Amino acid sequence: MVFVYVLRVYELFVWKQSTNRWIFVGGVSSGATGPMAVDTRRNRLFMPTINFGSGVHAPVTINLGEIPCTVVQHTYSGDTSYYPVNATDNGTPMVFVPHPTDPTQDCFLWRRCHITGGTLGRINASTFFIDTLPTTGGAAIPSERGGGAYTKFLATGLNGIAYAPLASANVWFLRTS
Repeated sequence: MVFVYVLRVYELFVWKQSTNRWIFVGGVSSGATGPMAVDTRRNRLFMPTINFGSGVHAPVTINLGEIPCTVVQHTYSGDTSYYPVNATDNGTPMVFVPHPTDPTQDCFLWRRCHITGGTLGRINASTFFIDTLPTTGGAAIPSERGGGAYTKFLATGLNGIAYAPLASANVWFLRTS
């Protein structure tokens, strides 16, 4: 079964293949912006930062099996120098990567906008601990420009993810298991 989630004007909608209809799931904070990823193991949508006003930014998850949805606020630990405040960069790619055997090691991988190289951030999907994922061979990855189909991760089904920073650049593959 296929589901498509869309956040439009701070309202979350889901399209279900079985009914071919859009359904209003619920309202999200007016500060909802930036990347999102679906945690398929826990059936929730992860939004790395919501602006709650007065300088308060925090990650939230939205339980996808409920209508209306339940929005749950979380707290980061670890390296919080980028998230949650800077996470609203348009085009920041993010993807959920389930660990093959240990759910406590599931993570969200993300890449800062406008940088070169293979550095990736990692957010533990269970604890929301932030660190950097060590990679090799990514030094030649250029800084992305624009957006659209580029600057996104693609889960390939090949035990890894692909990343295309530019239309004129090579595609980068990261093995995840």
